[in-house]
Amino acid sequence: MDIREIKQLAVALRAALRDQNIHADCIVLYGSHAENRAGTHSDIDLAVISRDYGKDRFSEGSTLSRIAVQVHPDIEAVPVGLRDYLAPTTISPILHEIKTKGTPLI
Repeated sequence: MDIREIKQLAVALRAALRDQNIHADCIVLYGSHAENRAGTHSDIDLAVISRDYGKDRFSEGSTLSRIAVQVHPDIEAVPVGLRDYLAPTTISPILHEIKTKGTPLI
């Protein structure tokens, strides 16, 4: 899957989230697709940055996964609070990867 197709999936995911009253401030591609090393069985790692996230990571992740799989079964989405994403220091290894190696799509 090329970056253009992945960007279309990100747009569709943002619309699906909007339908559930979740505002996606930004969607960032990270992982193998962002690093041009994706294989035929690679999932599509997307970080959904939202001002609505950061209160209950488990619940947010569960809801996001349910919505993401309806958009495309290969999407592995993680919720990231906007405040955490914008913080100058990062403790989380996954957030560090998203910020340093990720590609913002929308």
